[in-house]
Amino acid sequence: MNNRWILKPKAPEAFFDKFPEINAVTLQLLFNRGIKTQKEIDEFLGPDYDEDLHNPKLLKDMGKAIKRVKMAISKKEKITVYGDYDADGICGATILMDALKAIGAEPGIYIPDRNKEGYGLNFESVRFLSKQKTDLIVTVDCGVSDYKEVELANSLGIDVVIIDHHTIPPKLPKAVAIINPRRKGDQYPFKELSATGVAFKFAKALFNASNINNEREKWLLDLVAISTITDRMVLLGENRTLVKYGLVVLTKTKRKGLKALLKLIGKDGAKVEKSERRKFNIFGLNARDLGFMIGPRLNAAGRIDHANTSFELLNSSDENEIGRILDKLDAINKDRQNLCDKIFKEVCAKMGDYPKDKIIIDGSSDWLVGIVGLIAGKLAEKYHRPALIYHKGETESDGSARTIKSFNIIKALRKAGDLLSECGGHAMAAGFHVKNENIAAFTKRMTEIANREIKNNDLIPETEIDMDITNFQFLISNFQINYESQSVSQRIKLDWRELYEVIEDFRPFGPGNEEPTFLLRGCVMKDLRVVGKNGAGHLKTRIDCGGKEFNCIGFGLGGWYDKIKAGDKIDIVFNLTLNEWNGSRNLEFKIVTLRQAGMDSEGAL
Repeated sequence: MNNRWILKPKAPEAFFDKFPEINAVTLQLLFNRGIKTQKEIDEFLGPDYDEDLHNPKLLKDMGKAIKRVKMAISKKEKITVYGDYDADGICGATILMDALKAIGAEPGIYIPDRNKEGYGLNFESVRFLSKQKTDLIVTVDCGVSDYKEVELANSLGIDVVIIDHHTIPPKLPKAVAIINPRRKGDQYPFKELSATGVAFKFAKALFNASNINNEREKWLLDLVAISTITDRMVLLGENRTLVKYGLVVLTKTKRKGLKALLKLIGKDGAKVEKSERRKFNIFGLNARDLGFMIGPRLNAAGRIDHANTSFELLNSSDENEIGRILDKLDAINKDRQNLCDKIFKEVCAKMGDYPKDKIIIDGSSDWLVGIVGLIAGKLAEKYHRPALIYHKGETESDGSARTIKSFNIIKALRKAGDLLSECGGHAMAAGFHVKNENIAAFTKRMTEIANREIKNNDLIPETEIDMDITNFQFLISNFQINYESQSVSQRIKLDWRELYEVIEDFRPFGPGNEEPTFLLRGCVMKDLRVVGKNGAGHLKTRIDCGGKEFNCIGFGLGGWYDKIKAGDKIDIVFNLTLNEWNGSRNLEFKIVTLRQAGMDSEGAL
């Protein structure tokens, strides 16, 4: 599939003049991320836990929630934490359990079975909790769309406090309190918290109201970091501060289950050191480890087994039990990977090289509810169009939707809301329930909406480029770059190592703060080969940039091997990374995409 290259516009000269003490590369990268004021720059480059976090009291209904929980404790009422089955819900439930226990409660826990009960509160679980004499349900990562279920709880004498972060539905449940920064009229300045992030704010407010010092709350940040990364929340503003400090806490976590998990993935040697440049440097652990190694294991249990397994890992102190749980999670995760690969290939075989419609909708009774979201995500990425994948039940089907940035999937689903039993989620990801008798009409409606609203250009993937550094001067003697912008009257010298340090200042990377990308035109290909296990198809090469040679790796770009040869000139979009191998540390280009030199902006493979 072709790929459109989008070079972000240069920052205006006035922006550079305003901050003469900051090098131009850093300023351009900040500008690209919408960080333009002194306060925003200070918070981004030097996040401060005590200064940059917002007061939890600003969240609507926070006072009501604290009051109701404290009343439950004083009356010795039974409190049940009701968590979602993904990593965000599991981490959030763990934080709530820790916080409630810290102030004298003895809460119970309920996490629904994804494949039997579906998402959120359900009538059966509410009735079950009523029989268990629950007086107060505190949800996390669910509840805001569960109007009827909360109504049932109320009729059974159960109060409900909802802690959630999902898009607000047209009609809110009649709960005692609904804590969600996305609520209309909510004064909380930052709207992009994970559900665990909102639970952390609740815990912080609860500790403040109970005169518990903030050292205890900081030990909860490991879970906030995991949830924020695994739930793909924006890594700007408050989330950036929470994740940076959360990574520090994770390196020294007190949770035996997390310690064992870090050891399993080879990250138990992670450490934190101070430096002149930064308040702290984290070695051996980064956001990618959370997103690709920790998160999938925590999520796997809820996808094809039961999320209680992951919850037990986070809360157990028995090392033998933890070992058993980790073995089980690892096996479940491998099963999940195999199932996903099988189903993905099955759907792709139906689609061919290019689907005829601007949306993909498919389902089967053989596909587990827990993995349809993963399949939808992979399809949306491969074909660059929204994908709705569902498990077909006996009378009703449960599905997940993933989309492209130009098509708001939750808005689209609500346009077909009369055909759905329920839907909820975000602009980029959502879930839905549809009666089988309505599947054909729902498919037709969604296809019409997508074909009408999605433009042909929206179906072309885009690679956003932070800076074109082709005209930088590469000085061979010390590998310096002289940055000389046409619109900026300053000359900044950075050698390659210093450029890498600038990039390091921007960690952790994620949505809203993607790893910086650079463009080099007319590089000379020196040699190339395809590497990777089981024919993975990664391109390994060396390129010459103004007399300086760099090793490059292009993951998934093995298809270029038969299209280019040594001596060819190419344009590349890349990340500057540090390759550590056998004690050696060398800079390396991680190629994002490439094209023959001189091709237009859509000339990539």
